[in-house]
Amino acid sequence: MSVRAAARTVLAGMVVLISFIPQAIVSPFLGEINLVFLLLLWIAFLALLRFLTRRQMFFTAAICAMLMAFPPVPNWMWYSNSGGLLLRFIGWSGLLREVYGIVFFFLLYLAIFISIVLLSRNRLRTDQLRC
Repeated sequence: MSVRAAARTVLAGMVVLISFIPQAIVSPFLGEINLVFLLLLWIAFLALLRFLTRRQMFFTAAICAMLMAFPPVPNWMWYSNSGGLLLRFIGWSGLLREVYGIVFFFLLYLAIFISIVLLSRNRLRTDQLRC
């Protein structure tokens, strides 16, 4: 592994760790389900990174950023009194009150996911060649 490839790997790892900071800050108040959701989202995103083209990965990055702009708790999951989780959407009026936060976190996670796409060296497959 060259020094350049090692630096790209370390930088990508740091970017992934930075994405966990907002969820780690709110986890004492909202619970750990957002951290688990983000971890599963990263696993899926990194798995798709090996198989999709770069253009498809930009679209996937936008979808992942949108999912993290509306994290599960408190937008569509709630803790019940019995200790379980309830699926209930907060409603459009609740989302419109928090539009600035949603836009901020969408842009934050979009920049994070796109930086990983740009740091990755996607293999050029023969079916991606265009003449």
